[in-house]
Amino acid sequence: MLEMVNINVGNVLKNLNLTVEKNEFVLILGENGAGKTTLFNTISGGVRPRSGVVRIDGADVSNAPQWVRASLVSNVFQDPKVGTVGNMTIRENLNLAYTRGKARRFVIGGSRERDDLFKEKLGVL
Repeated sequence: MLEMVNINVGNVLKNLNLTVEKNEFVLILGENGAGKTTLFNTISGGVRPRSGVVRIDGADVSNAPQWVRASLVSNVFQDPKVGTVGNMTIRENLNLAYTRGKARRFVIGGSRERDDLFKEKLGVL
C-alpha cells in the first residue's frame, strides 16, 4: 500500500493526500507542469518533500534515499532509452533491473533460472 499524507513539494504538490491500496490501479492524468513527474519522483525518493509523510507498506520512507526505495518502487519511463544501458543486451538489462535494490555483484549475463523467469513473465515459453 502507498500512503502520502500532507505532502508539500515546491509550488507543485500542496497538502497532497493519496492512498493506493494493494492491487488497486490508479491513473494519474494532468497537463504539462501539473506535477505528475514530481509526484512519482516523490514516491520513488528522487525528490524529498518539504513536509509530509510517504509510507510504503506501512513503513515511513519519507527520508529514505532512492536506493533504499528501489526494492519497493520501480519506474517505467516514457522514453525506453531512459533507465536502460544502450550497449547492453535486453537480457543484460533485465538482469540488471532484476537485481535493483538487492545486494548484488555485477555479472554480465545472468542464469538459466532467471532466463526462464523472464520468459515466463513475458509469455515467451
